Formats: sequence, structure tokens, C-alpha cells
Amino acid sequence: MIKDKIKQDQVTALKNSDPARVNILRYILSKIQIQEINAQKDLTEDEAMNVLRKIAKELRESLDAAEKANRAELIKQAKSELEIVSSYLPKELSDEELKKEVARV
Repeated sequence: MIKDKIKQDQVTALKNSDPARVNILRYILSKIQIQEINAQKDLTEDEAMNVLRKIAKELRESLDAAEKANRAELIKQAKSELEIVSSYLPKELSDEELKKEVARV
């Protein structure tokens, strides 16, 4: 499950002394845990992916706000965090790939 993968990656990041990665992975795990507490059950894979998508959306909004404010440090941080979160999400299809799939079907 994705939650287990994130926990393993968190341990690896701790061992490698990568504080930025540790922080975002802790944040992801805490968001998943909050959802589990609210639902009073373990999240399914799809539900965990939805949590990751929400986090990615929040980070994109933060990135947009930082770009509008010309805050280089915040832009860099948001990009790196978004990259980490995106690595756990399935790859999205480009417009061309989507058109090819639709045509194929």
C-alpha cells in the first residue's frame, strides 16, 4: 500500500539526513492518519491517493501564490515538495495521449 511505501521512504530520508523530504512525508502521513481517524477505518488505496491529490493541489496553489509574490525561496520549497508528492501519484496522461486513447476506444 502507498502508506507503507511512504513510511519506508520516510525512514530512508531520516537515515540520509534529508529534512525537507522527511517533513513533507510526515505531513502526508499525518493527513492520511487524520482521514483514517475521521473514517474510523484504514483508507483504501484510492482514498489514500485522493489525500495525495489534495496535498498536490494545495502545493500547486501555494506555488502560484509564491510566484505572484515573487518569493524565490517559497517557490523552490513548493516545487520540491510538489515533486515529492507527485512521485507517489500515478502519471497523468497528456492531451495527446488522452486523444489517442479515446480514438482507440
